[in-house]
Amino acid sequence: GNGFSIVVSQRGARIFGPFEDDNSESIMWLNKAFISSSDFKQFLDENDWNIGGDRLWIAPEFPFFNKSRADFYDSYTVQESIDPGNYQMKSDADMLIKLKQDVSIKVFESDLTTKEFSVGIEVMAVKNPLRHLKDYSKYMKNVKYCGYELEVELKDLSPQKRMHLEMWSLSQINPPGTIYMPFNHEFEFVDYYDPIDDEHLKINQDYAELKITGDRRYKVGYQSAVTNGRAAYLGNMSNGKQYLFVKNYFNNPSSEYCSEPYDKPGEKGCSFYVYNDSGDIGGFAEFECSGNTISADSPKYRSIDKVVNWFFVGEEAKLKDI
Repeated sequence: GNGFSIVVSQRGARIFGPFEDDNSESIMWLNKAFISSSDFKQFLDENDWNIGGDRLWIAPEFPFFNKSRADFYDSYTVQESIDPGNYQMKSDADMLIKLKQDVSIKVFESDLTTKEFSVGIEVMAVKNPLRHLKDYSKYMKNVKYCGYELEVELKDLSPQKRMHLEMWSLSQINPPGTIYMPFNHEFEFVDYYDPIDDEHLKINQDYAELKITGDRRYKVGYQSAVTNGRAAYLGNMSNGKQYLFVKNYFNNPSSEYCSEPYDKPGEKGCSFYVYNDSGDIGGFAEFECSGNTISADSPKYRSIDKVVNWFFVGEEAKLKDI
């Protein structure tokens, strides 16, 4: 809509953009490897994974991504079977883009040695969520909108080897900016990595603000029981324009939500995460949510989740109203 586009790549099942036109920057963060074809070739030759954009991983982080919890940073491993994976892609006449792959992955520090599952992703454009409001024209005056939806189907292909499985959606964002997270009752979060401080986290009445800088590592997880499945990032483009990136997902406090910090086993139950990077590879942050868990003690072997990303571009005061 409004001339915006996204680019979907088969490699890594990535989504790049949105781009306001053919000459505009990506609203989501892109790796600096995109600066030149030689840089990009080097990126591929090194078999790197962090190309930017919107990606899909599978939780739990342990035991899929870490060979040793006790040596978290030095043993972190992005297995090729998850990223970039081996996705096949097709699209139909209605611009519904489909990506699918079967995965066999090593399992570290576990009674299991491998796990098998399939991942299916459908990507499609979605309508403006404000369109039925009485004040729609007021909200959208001098504001441009675009949006897309991800529908993710995760299937356990080795149910005889039971463990938790969970969709993990990560959108990489450009600093600087602010994330707004509404919450109910008393604010609770789980602190990962380097503890967050008051300079980066401000707790207000009914919502929290997170300062996104891309130059100081922190990660926080928000408990599903006190959040509502929606958060927003207010950021700035290099051309001086402001944008609002709203992430909408199904928040289900009855789900296990199995991710946890490497040094705090058992601190689970978070459906939403914010990661602010240290800046070593160019400065970015991550706007993350989890899907419903295929639980190790559940009779279900499949989950279907939707994540909807809405983007509004305009003046900051109008975006704050939205």
